[in-house]
Amino acid sequence: MRAAAPDADAYLAAVGQLQERDNGLTALEAGLLVAAHANIARDSRTFARLLDIEHALVLRAVNGLAQRGGLLHIEKKDGRTMRTHFSLSEAAKCLLAAAGP
Repeated sequence: MRAAAPDADAYLAAVGQLQERDNGLTALEAGLLVAAHANIARDSRTFARLLDIEHALVLRAVNGLAQRGGLLHIEKKDGRTMRTHFSLSEAAKCLLAAAGP
């Protein structure tokens, strides 16, 4: 049985709430954090495919979030495809909790 697709309106609302909480986050960065939090995507390729975004842009955002404040932990990288698996840091979990649902 296939999992239900995430509600696009709820996803976009959560991204907006997160950006209001931390206006230093781009929409792409906030989207990555929300996607990881909601178990929508935990790797760069899946996120890029689901949102129809260039993988290189997603990789740049993942690396930026990992470096800036350590909001994402990079779990592993595939050297051939560059697929990068990530998880939320405690700081990101706190930020998401403060941003709302």
